[in-house]
Amino acid sequence: MLGVLTGHQQRIAGYVADGYTSAEIGQMMHLSKKTIDFHVSNIVLRLGLKTRREISRVVRPSR
Repeated sequence: MLGVLTGHQQRIAGYVADGYTSAEIGQMMHLSKKTIDFHVSNIVLRLGLKTRREISRVVRPSR
C-alpha cells in the first residue's frame, strides 16, 4: 500500500506515524509546516484515509 507514495511522502508518513507534528517534521526536513501539511493531505488521499491519525495504522500496523 505504501508503494503508491513517493519516497519523500513515505519519509513524511513515517514521521507522522512516529507522532511528530507538521512543525517538527518541517524543522527536521528543512521545509515549512505548510509544505508538510500539503504532503500529509496528499498522503491521506493517496492511501484512501480520512484522517492524519490513520497514517500510523498503515505505516506501523504492529503498534
